[in-house]
Amino acid sequence: MDPLLWLLLPVAAASGWWAARRGPRRASRQDLHPDYFLGLNHLLNEEADKATEVLVRLVEVDPDTVELHLALGSLFRRRGEVDRAIRVHENVIARSSLSEQRRAQAMLELGRDYARAGLFDRAEELFQGLLARGRYMDTVAAHLTELYQQEKEWLKAIELSEAVRGLNGDTGLRVAHYWCELAEEAMRQGDTASVPERLERAQQSDPASVRVAVLRGRYHQQRGEYAQALDCYLGIESKDPLLLPPVFDAIAGCYRALDREQDAAAWFRALATRQPALLPLIPFHWREDDVAATAQRGEDAEPVASPADLLLDARRRRRAGAGPEELAARLESGLQRLVASQPNYRCGDCGFSSRTLFWQCPGCQRWSSMRPVAWQQENA
Repeated sequence: MDPLLWLLLPVAAASGWWAARRGPRRASRQDLHPDYFLGLNHLLNEEADKATEVLVRLVEVDPDTVELHLALGSLFRRRGEVDRAIRVHENVIARSSLSEQRRAQAMLELGRDYARAGLFDRAEELFQGLLARGRYMDTVAAHLTELYQQEKEWLKAIELSEAVRGLNGDTGLRVAHYWCELAEEAMRQGDTASVPERLERAQQSDPASVRVAVLRGRYHQQRGEYAQALDCYLGIESKDPLLLPPVFDAIAGCYRALDREQDAAAWFRALATRQPALLPLIPFHWREDDVAATAQRGEDAEPVASPADLLLDARRRRRAGAGPEELAARLESGLQRLVASQPNYRCGDCGFSSRTLFWQCPGCQRWSSMRPVAWQQENA
């Protein structure tokens, strides 16, 4: 039997039980509309299409079947049959005698149908209508937030978050990211005059935001203000040191632009001591006193597939007469390349992994949920 039908049968049975509970007169078989039993028969015979037609007709003559229809439409949506879900829920809403509660429930389900079908304008209209009625506030706010994020309607997302503050949690964190998205948008469009204000709004929403520090650093760096940029980048350590790796190159670039490469080497070595969890993510040449010599180790670098490759390479070179220093250098260089080829970040909620830090996880859409893999392994 179709899995959908297995799910619908308990709903149908519950509807019959509810009808029986209304009293002896309503409980009698004769008083139930014949289409009710016809619909159940189609379900039992796995004739979902015919069952749908019958159940849609029932709405017109018996309001007691509304819950069954709402459940049926929702199950169609979960199966990916969105058109059928829309038709069922639209037929429910079209009934003029629906109670306010049932109409709101049908609007919520139809809004979900539209969102699944990509009809975002229609979904937004229904969800906004529910907010105006004060119905399903937290659920509707979550759906609207998801819509605005998908459509990158950041100003609408900000307005919504402020209007329903506290319903969905982490409002300040999310609003800060929305302002950061607007700041990045301004950077891409060359509207540099808008960037400081938008980042200030983000800072006000989430004073601990690492992303604000990163974007401020990038803003100053693009303007050639390397000292200010460096201050922004280095300040990340006091906010969340585990999110420093994405700006390692930017930090090194600022030091170079200021002709302070030795200070860069000193800072990276000190960081490895202060934050040992970051050690696998710090380039080897920044951990050594002789920066130039260490950089030479990767000149003839070859792809590394696994630690076993490194051991085989070391054994081959030792047989060829390589000394301990050369072998150590090769192992270090190979380990660095091996680490670089692995996912550096993983979402703490859904497990999505990537070599790139995403401020919003592509898997579960949570903000600020991606962390360095090395940190997660230590805290597993």
